[in-house]
Amino acid sequence: MGVIVLSVIFIIELLKYWLSTSVYFTVEIRKKYVAIIGFIFFLFFLIGEKIKEDGIYFLMYSIVAVVLFVTIQESWKQKIKIILLDIVLITCLDELLGTLLENVCKKFSEVVLSSDISYLIGSSGSLFLIILIVSLKKKKLFRNAKLRQFAKNSVEVLMALMIFFLLFTVIGLNCAKEYVHKVRFILFANIVCIFSFFSIYILTGIMIYIKNTNKKMEELLCTERKLKNMQLNHYKIMLEKEEETRKYRHDMNNHLICLNELAHKGRIDLAIDYVESMQNHLSAVGKKVYQLGNEIIDAILNYYLPTLEGHVKLEIVGYFDEELCINNVELCTVFSNLIQNAVEEIKRCKSKEKLLRIEVKTGLEYLKIVIINSISADSLKKQNLLQTNKKDSLNHGFGLINVNETIQKNGGRFETKIYHNTFHVKVFLKL
Repeated sequence: MGVIVLSVIFIIELLKYWLSTSVYFTVEIRKKYVAIIGFIFFLFFLIGEKIKEDGIYFLMYSIVAVVLFVTIQESWKQKIKIILLDIVLITCLDELLGTLLENVCKKFSEVVLSSDISYLIGSSGSLFLIILIVSLKKKKLFRNAKLRQFAKNSVEVLMALMIFFLLFTVIGLNCAKEYVHKVRFILFANIVCIFSFFSIYILTGIMIYIKNTNKKMEELLCTERKLKNMQLNHYKIMLEKEEETRKYRHDMNNHLICLNELAHKGRIDLAIDYVESMQNHLSAVGKKVYQLGNEIIDAILNYYLPTLEGHVKLEIVGYFDEELCINNVELCTVFSNLIQNAVEEIKRCKSKEKLLRIEVKTGLEYLKIVIINSISADSLKKQNLLQTNKKDSLNHGFGLINVNETIQKNGGRFETKIYHNTFHVKVFLKL
């Protein structure tokens, strides 16, 4: 009976670790025949009574670990990490179900189960739960957008609860020292408490780090989506310009025929008006696309500048196509914030004469970007130029602050000032 039970436990343990490894770490399992060799090796020691009863489970887990190491298709370093993490996960699950089973048996039954049978039931429960997770994963339940969003929002709460329960357990162990007057137990409890409090401190720090990292990742993803939309808009405008230019070129021969006819008839005044009309149309086609030479900056310009309405004196000066040290996402963070702020400020400005001047100039080591825009009376009253005028100041007060931090991080310089009712920004970026 003992040999059969232990053999079944071995098979269940191996299946648990195989399934959990494939589910939690998405690794491929190969050379499954190694499991048969390991099982035969285990039976040899079990039937031949080559090892004492206390060492059976140690032998079992050692063979399972070796089988996992051989069958997992990863580098040896990754294999060790996966196996150690897998042991922690499975052990916690086994202990949880084993403790529940023990308390249920004491509460509702007088039957005393042997340690092997009790372990078999608990291990079978763990296997059932892992199989359930595998089936849910195959049904793609975890890919449900609402469920993933709920899980994402619950991570911090769950981690805080885990820290609380761990802290509660350690405090309980610390209090138990007052009731157990054994020197060894008190020493053991003190050591456990020291390591546990240190672990709680580290876990709390990791939780804060993960939270901050997730926030930065969300900001980067938001910037990338924004950049993609700007680039799509830029490409669309370029295609529209190309289409209009093609149409204009197609009609040029007809325009020349009309001009030739007007000239032969001596209608010089009509010919002059016709030429001016053609020039205006050609000028309108040329003004639809703003270009400074950099694809990211051009996309941002063509995303925000067309939204300007009314009489705005718009000046785009300079051209550069040199590579910058700053990456595209951070360049988008810098330039989009500056242009967005300038455009929004011009829209708030009630002056009849409005200005937006954007100038780029390359030096030996730096690219200089100058943005000058008209500002409203409310902005003139502000002492802190980095403040926001938006109602949602909690979320929108970081535009120029992010710009300054990003520029400094990339070894650049950022300057702002107000001069004659205009806001001046100078940015120096390394080439």
